[in-house]
This record gives sequence, structure tokens and C-alpha cells, in this order.
Amino acid sequence: MILHLGGDEAVYSKDIVMIMDVQTAGQAPHTRKFLMQMEEQGRMVLLDESVKSYVVVAHERENARVYASPISAATLAKRCVERGMGL
Repeated sequence: MILHLGGDEAVYSKDIVMIMDVQTAGQAPHTRKFLMQMEEQGRMVLLDESVKSYVVVAHERENARVYASPISAATLAKRCVERGMGL
């Protein structure tokens, strides 16, 4: 199945590792460090200026990306459940 993340971006659900709310994502030190590293390495994809969630996608570990989505984490998770994506 494919999940639309906002803008013109969609990913395969099997490649989604995590969906995080933007307001709570930076609270844990390890998560904050991970997000900063992904941005520094150019692997953070900003889909819109109004970021509501982060979606971590990994086809392979070295090709992991974080999508900064304008769609809330709750809405993305709900879409996954409704479509039987198993998140």
C-alpha cells in the first residue's frame, strides 16, 4: 500500500519505520539527535513549511529518509489503520 505524506510525496507502507508527532519528537535526547543527524546529512525532506509530523522511511538502512510532513501523525496513523497497513 502507498501512504500520501503531503505535497507530491507518497511512500510504500512497508518502508515506514516510524511516524512521530513534531511536538513530542524532540523530547527524547536520542530522537532529537537522530533528527539533527538526518538533517545534517541531507536526508530530511521538508514537504511543507507547516510541519506537523516526521515520517521515518527506510528502503535500506543507508537510504533512510525523514519526511517532515504537513499532515498530523494522528491522521497518518489513522490512514494506515483504515487501509490495513499494520502500523
